[in-house]
Amino acid sequence: MPTLVVWGTGDSFMDVSWAYWLRDTIPGVTKVVTVDGARLFFPEERPGDLVAPLTEHWAAHSGQ
Repeated sequence: MPTLVVWGTGDSFMDVSWAYWLRDTIPGVTKVVTVDGARLFFPEERPGDLVAPLTEHWAAHSGQ
């Protein structure tokens, strides 16, 4: 299943290296997107930063 990893770079407890670990561990990861300065709850706090990567991912993988 095509999978997108979107990761905030501003979380001091969850380093961005974990995003790449997920990419290397989860079969089907197609892309890692980092959101500068975003923290754990950025999808709620900054939803606009998530819309473009999700829309692009869905468009690229619809019908698969």
